[in-house]
Amino acid sequence: MTDAATAKVKRIRNFPGVQVAASTFRGEATSGFAAATARRLHGDEALGAQSIMRRAHPIIFGIMLRARYATRRTTAAYFELSDLRELSAE
Repeated sequence: MTDAATAKVKRIRNFPGVQVAASTFRGEATSGFAAATARRLHGDEALGAQSIMRRAHPIIFGIMLRARYATRRTTAAYFELSDLRELSAE
């Protein structure tokens, strides 16, 4: 999930190959990077992802981010990662 108005969303639309890592709330990586393919979710798929995230983390996704997007008058973009593969340490 990310702000739909960011350049990251446009880049992923044009180039769906991404690198991801588990991280802290502040964005510090806690594991090695992995390569994946990202696909933006729309409609019912996005609503389903939103629902899952709100149930798993009700304070962050149910209250804090909902308020953030309401005050900024923007929307969230939800992505699905597939073809996840660990990157070698080389």
